[in-house]
Amino acid sequence: MANASPSNPDTNAEDTPDPSGVRDRMLSIYRAYIGEPNQERDIYLGFGLFFAGVTLGIVGLALFVHSSSQPTGSDLFWQSRTMAFVAGTLGLPAAILSIVVLLPVGRQTLFTGIVGAGFCVFAAGILINAYPSHWSTEATIDGSVRMISVYAFGLTLLSISTGTALVAQYIERAAPQTAAAGGKTKERVP
Repeated sequence: MANASPSNPDTNAEDTPDPSGVRDRMLSIYRAYIGEPNQERDIYLGFGLFFAGVTLGIVGLALFVHSSSQPTGSDLFWQSRTMAFVAGTLGLPAAILSIVVLLPVGRQTLFTGIVGAGFCVFAAGILINAYPSHWSTEATIDGSVRMISVYAFGLTLLSISTGTALVAQYIERAAPQTAAAGGKTKERVP
């Protein structure tokens, strides 16, 4: 077995000890519900995105509640509201993208999810620039229309990639698996 060191590129993550047991727990959860992972880093990235999305949602809610305790119209009121909306805007796509990253999908599906998340991040940038002064104005296309349109397009791409990933996973788990030896078909246990 190779020693874990930066000078040894042959070191596998499975060779390094995990005294806390977090790695083993995540791998066992992944294997139980999805199957054998292609790459271990996808598991870390997927779980990380999920927990980051949930955390951003909670932070957004806390900031929104905090903003209501500030004097209406003050700088702190608008800054808290803006940060709350941005956190909420970024939390949902992160949680949705985690599904695409965790499931074994093709490059096109992953690319579609990443592009959708990119549109959502761009929408958050529009929100930062437009809210509150250019959010809802007399203009035909104001900040709210721009932001919501871009965000909706990003969420649509994320939904397409997530739906594709979930359907592919369902079909793969439902289909009989061919054994490597003997060519016999055996059912995969969910």
